[in-house]
Amino acid sequence: MRVDWDRYNGLVSMTITGKLGRETDPQQKDLSEYVSDLSEADRKALVFDLSNVTGIDTYGIGQMIYCQQLILESGGKSCWVLPKESASYAKLRHLLDRMQLSKVFIFCDTIQDGYQKMSANKGTA
Repeated sequence: MRVDWDRYNGLVSMTITGKLGRETDPQQKDLSEYVSDLSEADRKALVFDLSNVTGIDTYGIGQMIYCQQLILESGGKSCWVLPKESASYAKLRHLLDRMQLSKVFIFCDTIQDGYQKMSANKGTA
């Protein structure tokens, strides 16, 4: 898994590429470690881009949940970009539905939609 950061109008986005799950390389950070490394101010409105995720397992779902918890504890909100045509859409939605977690996350189709949703919520959390 590779995580690239970007900033747009004071918002932080993380683009995840590869498999979102248990890492076999002990030097590789988990997604939650990337979120923990952010300042509390940067956790107020985060956009996670899952468009390039090639696979996800239950450990990856657990990482998403933990990231969501870190963000909520900071008084923030997040949006998860998961286009319906992406490789991981069906599997992720199936796992979230089975675990009754579909309503825990805010999803959008594009990173621009994510920025727009989080810009509207920034400062109101």
